[in-house]
Amino acid sequence: MSIDFDLLDNIALITINRPESRNALDLEHYEALSDAWSRVRDDNDIRAAIVTGAGDKAFCAGADLKERKGMSDTDWTRQHAILEQAIRAIMDCPVPVTPEGIHQI
Repeated sequence: MSIDFDLLDNIALITINRPESRNALDLEHYEALSDAWSRVRDDNDIRAAIVTGAGDKAFCAGADLKERKGMSDTDWTRQHAILEQAIRAIMDCPVPVTPEGIHQI
């Protein structure tokens, strides 16, 4: 899996680990991100979450356009529903969420 989930004391570190594609997200990654946010939500010991991208070229390029290019409408609708679920999970997260590096500003 290309989404890494680590616990550092009471902080969840969620890493999009697909640097060869600038951490672009495909259906598998959307599902894994949704699972990661469920883990954060359900673990009462987690006090904050940090999201980061592997490599040094990009945090996250967004959607994997190569995957989307050949998608049927049904597949796109399914992917979009999972993306919405993952975004809502971030918005509803009961602990502070920050991208890596924001604390340095």
